[in-house]
Amino acid sequence: ERDLTETVRRNISSFRTLDWQPYFNDTRNGAILVDIDSRAVHYWSEDQSIYKLYPSSVPLTEDLTRRGRTRVTLKDPEPDWRPTPSMKLRNPEWPDYIGPGPDNPLGLGIKSYVDGDVIRASFTPQKHHQGFEGMLNGGIIGALLDCHMNWAAAWHLMQTAGSDEPPCTVTGSYQVNFKAPTPVDGELEVIASLVEENGRKATISSRLEANGIVTAEGKGVFVAVKEGHPAFNRWN
Repeated sequence: ERDLTETVRRNISSFRTLDWQPYFNDTRNGAILVDIDSRAVHYWSEDQSIYKLYPSSVPLTEDLTRRGRTRVTLKDPEPDWRPTPSMKLRNPEWPDYIGPGPDNPLGLGIKSYVDGDVIRASFTPQKHHQGFEGMLNGGIIGALLDCHMNWAAAWHLMQTAGSDEPPCTVTGSYQVNFKAPTPVDGELEVIASLVEENGRKATISSRLEANGIVTAEGKGVFVAVKEGHPAFNRWN
């Protein structure tokens, strides 16, 4: 077998399945393994009935590479971050600190609007959104669809409730199917529509289009949270 630690291009993955036992005592709450040698992400569900293997990439510099163990305890509703020294060298125009919210200069900056039975948004990629030269990163595509579907769910739930304000919704689950590479040389369109509603939950489908060609499709379940949840009242 080829030595997987051999230096290769950073956007190439060497697929191989792994067992969870050498890395974890158990799979309570699920387990995620990021293998930076074979450039892949492995996921096991708590009951081990689901195993998923995803391609990944390796950070450009050592200061971006994180090793060790951690626990996922909360999806931070207001994440902030600071560019690393190597990021600042490559992009000196970036601020030293980037806070949460719509004022984030590196955020997606999309604005969703209602168009008949669908919710639309447009997005113009920047160079830091590339996964490789000329093509949009798959993680950015997932974030685009997730964010837009979340707002679509909030709007539909608001209409059903007859409210003047959208409820605070969070992602229960979502999946993305990549249909074709997404170019970054022009404006992209994101389109979402309601599949069904069930109480505080809304199921939304979506698609990403580049020059009229569908490059990705998404579907997710989004939930209106109650008081006491960390994301409650986050629109305020």
